[in-house]
Amino acid sequence: MKHLFAVIACSLLLILSMAVEAGPREDAAAAELAKLGFPGVYVTKTSYGNYNHRFVAFTTKGCITADLRNGRAALLENADEVVPKLLDQQKNPGDCLSILHFAVPNDTRDKDVNAGWWEGTTHHFHVYALYSIAKAGYIVDEGLFTASGANATHYHDYLYEKKNCELVINTLDELNFLIRNGDFSPADVKPEADFTSEQAMERVRTFYYNLNHKYYDEAYNMFSEAWKSQVGFNGWQSGFATTVSQEVRVLNCDRSGGVCRVYFQLHAVDNIDGKLVHSLFEGHWDVFRVNGRAVLGNPLVRKIN
Repeated sequence: MKHLFAVIACSLLLILSMAVEAGPREDAAAAELAKLGFPGVYVTKTSYGNYNHRFVAFTTKGCITADLRNGRAALLENADEVVPKLLDQQKNPGDCLSILHFAVPNDTRDKDVNAGWWEGTTHHFHVYALYSIAKAGYIVDEGLFTASGANATHYHDYLYEKKNCELVINTLDELNFLIRNGDFSPADVKPEADFTSEQAMERVRTFYYNLNHKYYDEAYNMFSEAWKSQVGFNGWQSGFATTVSQEVRVLNCDRSGGVCRVYFQLHAVDNIDGKLVHSLFEGHWDVFRVNGRAVLGNPLVRKIN
């Protein structure tokens, strides 16, 4: 009986959504990114709404640039290098240079097929971008070059496809928009080696955001390997079958060494044989880093009503 209660309690714990979700712009950006090959990302900062056909978003997967006109999105793999350079270039906006590393899922093999390299249908390519920043803040293209292979040191090939050229300039434009509006912090670009209590609590909120939107793969991948070894994916996902509604409130966080223990309360409603069953629980997650990645593990929950 105790074992059955523990299973039910853990299932209810894991199905809860965030009490505090992102704002309307962030939610809208996440919805668009899901359509473009990036489901389950939680957006922390975005330029969504600056233009109606493009935006950048800092997410749980990194910096993603979206091109709604061409129906594609790409991960900017070296945003931690590009953004500081753009910041510095505000002082000297002429004759700017950046090398941007893109990864485009589900890309098509067109005129730039030899640029960079491919992993299945994901196209990785680097762009040597020459540009200037106009007084109005927009990016002026001065020349875009690329190279084949993963370890290029010289960029002599032209970038031929219009959609790839637009991807580069749009990305720089939208990043520059955030910079000029003071709407970003270094933590958005590259997570610190350690994290604050608020960041740990935000990680827990992100987990429940993924659950609330049924991004089960993304939520499960936030677990530590140790916790995954105790909770198989199929059995874990089946625990959501009876869920009707849920409400979670993140309370606080205690730090001990490199571990943040995040406490919360939750109210769950399940449909059990046609009857709505209300339950109130309290519990915690431990948030810690493994190989530089913040993961969740060691959950504990108990029923309080």
